[in-house]
Amino acid sequence: MKRWSEQVWNAAESVYQAIIRHPFVCQLASGTLPMENFCFYLAQDTLYIDNYAKVLSHIASRLDNKEHVA
Repeated sequence: MKRWSEQVWNAAESVYQAIIRHPFVCQLASGTLPMENFCFYLAQDTLYIDNYAKVLSHIASRLDNKEHVA
């Protein structure tokens, strides 16, 4: 019997391949992404990370176990 993680990776394989073959990802990885696109990506990523950090902080504030908070 396959582990759960193997089952999930197998189920997501086609999506994963599409992501790593996407022109944006290929250009980002090769350093050929136009600067304007890169700056837009960074601005969007900043918004995402800011909100993600707020969500994690909110979750952590509700935990009693300090190890789980860390």
